[in-house]
Amino acid sequence: MNIENIRKEALLWSIIQRQDEVTDRLLDLGVELPEVRGDFYITINGVPACIADLSLTGNFSGLGCQHTSLHRCIEHRNQFKDLYPGATVSIIGGCCPTALAFQRAA
Repeated sequence: MNIENIRKEALLWSIIQRQDEVTDRLLDLGVELPEVRGDFYITINGVPACIADLSLTGNFSGLGCQHTSLHRCIEHRNQFKDLYPGATVSIIGGCCPTALAFQRAA
């Protein structure tokens, strides 16, 4: 097995297992996966991006944190990483807990 396949497996594992720092580093290396559909959300230093973005800037960047396409999620993660270069910006498998709370309240 070559190093690129090992990195792809590690990225998928890190997204599923919520290993934020591992996910952040692998995405910074440019590791890509084939298109995956499901529920994914972005975190900034372990906090859902929708909350972190609001608390750090005072408004939403409009990027959104929850996605059903892994590729779209990675694109938005890279934009958040540009906004917060020193932060650990990761992708988590599942639904954003903040979005779920708002849906239940509605």
